[in-house]
Amino acid sequence: MENIQFNEADFKIILSIMEDPDKDPQLGKFFSEGGTLGLLKNIDAEQLEAVYAMAKNLYEVKKYSKAKEYFELLCCYNHFDYRYWYALGNSRMALKEYSSAIDAFSYVALIEKEFPLAALQAASCYMHLKDMSRALAALEDVIKKCKGNDIFQQEYLKAADLINLVEKYLDAQEDENEHEHKLEEIVRA
Repeated sequence: MENIQFNEADFKIILSIMEDPDKDPQLGKFFSEGGTLGLLKNIDAEQLEAVYAMAKNLYEVKKYSKAKEYFELLCCYNHFDYRYWYALGNSRMALKEYSSAIDAFSYVALIEKEFPLAALQAASCYMHLKDMSRALAALEDVIKKCKGNDIFQQEYLKAADLINLVEKYLDAQEDENEHEHKLEEIVRA
């Protein structure tokens, strides 16, 4: 594990090549064919799994900030492993970094399209941010991904319950806005 250290300069170079593969055609080809920074740095899956286990332990003992650092590192070295991104999202969520947690959960949805837990967690973040329309969209995505999948039956039921709550909240907001509009009309008259 000693050779797994975050080098921000390397990461920025790699990120820029991933954004514009023509900057370095050889590396651009490497990344477009599924290459990762971990492969480039000769970091094997076993080493990454050891870091993952350590980060999960930190998360479980509520050392969210330190766990987040390790999950960020893992995401940099293998951006294709949805578990790393999901764990990063959960760490950020535990730290009340809801917007950046949503970013991580959104990335999970890109690389593991049928995994509903990321959308469920994103919905929770949107609810914390009081963005109920996006929360509702995320919950509807959970329902779509869980439907007919016995493994995620509890998540399906939870999402359905949350949809009812969010819809009630949105209806109440709509009623409140309507009352405010009527009050403004009365004041102006």
